[in-house]
Amino acid sequence: MFRNLRGSVEQCVLRGQFRPTDADLEAQVLWTINQGVTSLLIINPNFPWADREALIDRVIDCAIDGLRAGPGGL
Repeated sequence: MFRNLRGSVEQCVLRGQFRPTDADLEAQVLWTINQGVTSLLIINPNFPWADREALIDRVIDCAIDGLRAGPGGL
């Protein structure tokens, strides 16, 4: 799974969709972010979370926006 994620990051960099970056590092960051939200939802089921799907989508959007090349990215 991680190799696929890393390959996806690398392809996005090569296509100019993501800013030039270290694909290994950024794939690990994305993996960590997704693991984090998943873990929090599982271990804190009684927390008054916003809509789960909206929360997950927003976390992913924020992570991807941080990698984007050009306007909206770093």
